[in-house]
Amino acid sequence: NGYDIVQLADNKIFLVYSDASNTYARIGNYSAGSFTWTAATTLNSEFRPVITSSKLRVRKISANKVIICSRNSDNFKPTAQIVDIDSSDVITFGSVAKTGTDTSISNPNIVLLDSGKAVMCWNSFANSRMEKLSISGSTITYHGTAYSFPVISQVTGATGIDGVNNSMWKIDNTHFLVIMDASWVISAVTYYGQLLFTVTEASGVLTSTSGTKLEGVTGATGSQNAYPTLVGDESDDYFRVSPNNEHSSQDNITFAKLTASDPPGTGYEQTLENYVSSQAATQPDAVYMGSSKYITVYWKTETGVSKIKAVATLST
Repeated sequence: NGYDIVQLADNKIFLVYSDASNTYARIGNYSAGSFTWTAATTLNSEFRPVITSSKLRVRKISANKVIICSRNSDNFKPTAQIVDIDSSDVITFGSVAKTGTDTSISNPNIVLLDSGKAVMCWNSFANSRMEKLSISGSTITYHGTAYSFPVISQVTGATGIDGVNNSMWKIDNTHFLVIMDASWVISAVTYYGQLLFTVTEASGVLTSTSGTKLEGVTGATGSQNAYPTLVGDESDDYFRVSPNNEHSSQDNITFAKLTASDPPGTGYEQTLENYVSSQAATQPDAVYMGSSKYITVYWKTETGVSKIKAVATLST
């Protein structure tokens, strides 16, 4: 039903995955061209991810601690859990924590700001929301107030922001970027596009004075299936990797530099894959490889056959 993976250290990864009943974790150790895996540890029976819309997420806190998030089973609330890994790869875990603010959520995601705090973002009843989580040992405490993203100047007159397929990236201990596939309604007309926000955290209060509309088209040609991804490096450079939203089957895969101001902006942009009719490219992901180099991976349909393609990108 969902899965995610994170690197704990050189040659060691943490895998979390879920079926219809439980969520599990394994440690993978890499040596001589192959992985060996620990036996599965059952973490909980409360998470209910959906691989297409309510994904399971994991973020590294340290080499022996991670935080995972999803939504819970009884009323689909934002839900998170701490998992610890000792030097012998034995997995232990804390209680599942859930917020009381929203129900029936989708598209949960999480960004770790420091070892003691994180922020979750989700969609609830066509409204994009976010809330701070405090971390102490294996205990998670939700702040108690969820905050909505502002209706930005480029979509003035909209009744709200319905954001899905979001991606989050830390700027520093009190700021982070959020990008989302969004829709909004103005005078009974639905528009689609990608919205980018810089968010400030202060004692649990989450604020974004504005945001930036990267693309936007009417419902006749738009969609919410671009799956934009954020990635950064040690030089405080931030990038968006995404198709654009100008066709119902997605367009060019682009790699664009961002500015982390409020509102954020975009700099130069490289096209990694050109749109060809009936050859959609979508769902990109990216990882920083060091020395200003990135690897981008995405789906591409070519003459009816789905492929996974990879592109190496050098930022300047």
